[in-house]
Amino acid sequence: MEKNTAWWDELGTPQYGGNLVIRANRNIISFDPYITENQANIYSAWMERLVADDWTLNPEIFDYKTHWHPAQYMKGNMAESWEFPEPGTHVIHLREGIHWQDIPPANGREFIADDVVFHYNGCAAWMENRNQVPTRSRTARSYIGYCR
Repeated sequence: MEKNTAWWDELGTPQYGGNLVIRANRNIISFDPYITENQANIYSAWMERLVADDWTLNPEIFDYKTHWHPAQYMKGNMAESWEFPEPGTHVIHLREGIHWQDIPPANGREFIADDVVFHYNGCAAWMENRNQVPTRSRTARSYIGYCR
């Protein structure tokens, strides 16, 4: 392999279009993580994460065949950077220029820190009471990531 080429170049030219088939061991009844349970393994097919695995990493360096992934092989998706200044405190710096899809109710508005706070408040409410959903109108937001 040449020095200036990426490891995936030898796989050929990507073909765009087609269908995405998701295999799951349960019935997918909703795309809303707050009203479905035990579907976290499939949400990443359509929901962006703040931080995710770096799939551009050469599999000879790390092949992602284990559930645990070293932190150095993660990269920011919606997060530009992150820090942990003290135990229990996470500071996440979001990328600028990320927008929701251009349909109601979000209408293409920019993704902001309040969206992250809303999501994690929803996760906390869901963990405390599986029947409770976020108090803010769920039609006013789309959701990010998923509750772990």
